[in-house]
Amino acid sequence: MMTAVLLFLVLVLAGCSGDDGSAGIAGATGSTGTTGATGSTGATGAAGGAVLVADKHGEAAMLQTGEFAGGNKYMANVVVDTVTADANGVVTVNFTVKDTADTPVTIVASVSAGIFKLAPKGSGLSYNKWVSYIWRVETISGTTFPKPDGTKANQAYRESSGTGAANGTLVNNGGGSYTYTFRTNLAAARLPDGTAIPYERNLTHRVSIYTGGHSGPTGEGDKDFVPDGSAVTATRNIVETAACKKCHGPEFAGHGGDRITVEGCNTCHSPGTSDAQSGESLEMAVMIHKIHAGNELASVAGPDGPGIVIVLTVGTKRPTTVITPFTAAAIRPFPGKERPSLR
Repeated sequence: MMTAVLLFLVLVLAGCSGDDGSAGIAGATGSTGTTGATGSTGATGAAGGAVLVADKHGEAAMLQTGEFAGGNKYMANVVVDTVTADANGVVTVNFTVKDTADTPVTIVASVSAGIFKLAPKGSGLSYNKWVSYIWRVETISGTTFPKPDGTKANQAYRESSGTGAANGTLVNNGGGSYTYTFRTNLAAARLPDGTAIPYERNLTHRVSIYTGGHSGPTGEGDKDFVPDGSAVTATRNIVETAACKKCHGPEFAGHGGDRITVEGCNTCHSPGTSDAQSGESLEMAVMIHKIHAGNELASVAGPDGPGIVIVLTVGTKRPTTVITPFTAAAIRPFPGKERPSLR
């Protein structure tokens, strides 16, 4: 009997050793639980630094970037104290250079200088004009410009200090004081074609001294005087530097960075100076008004008319930039202001 029971149990247990079968399907997702209570407010973070427009724009920002970075270039105040032009045509300029903290700058090693006279109105002009005693000839080389290869144009220019035959003499007097003597003799000055430039000692003259440019103390000093010692009664500025800086910013410079006053621009950019590549006049009143007028010019037919050809000098290369009415739209004439009739 016992043997029969044991055999029965063995058979039953053997029947339970089959596989478990496949898993059933997943049940439905339960509902979302209730939102937990809001946590406590975290500690206040450290205050961030103030960001000002002046940090990225304006004179202070400018003096920390580009050529000014690291103090390689800095602005200086150049003041022409006295000028003499004797009867023989020799011009001597005494000037001082100080930094913006009014500390004398004693390291000026070279300068450039321009000398001009103010001719009375006439010769077809209804206004007086500056006439440079120093000139150069610009000659086109190549065929990538509006004017053909070999085209020439006279341009008012300047001279520089140095030891060459065309250089003036710079003397460092110490304490930020300097004396510059022009190589150009006013009594012997001539235009590029050999025409004599009369030395008229009774007329207003202007001298300009330029320092720096891409490095070092950078500034410009201009002074009107009359060689015969009489008082200055006539001048020509057209527009003041401060007026241009209101739109164009604190670093108002051109031609290498050392021409920084419009008073200086007006003297070189006078009647008789033109651009060889484009044939455009470089007279200040014409050139600047044309650039600012853009599609307001009488010669521009419609909003998409031809632009103004301006040639920019970059080293020895002279790429031509055409300013169309679209790119000039942002520099339209000042409303309510008169401007000359330009073609």
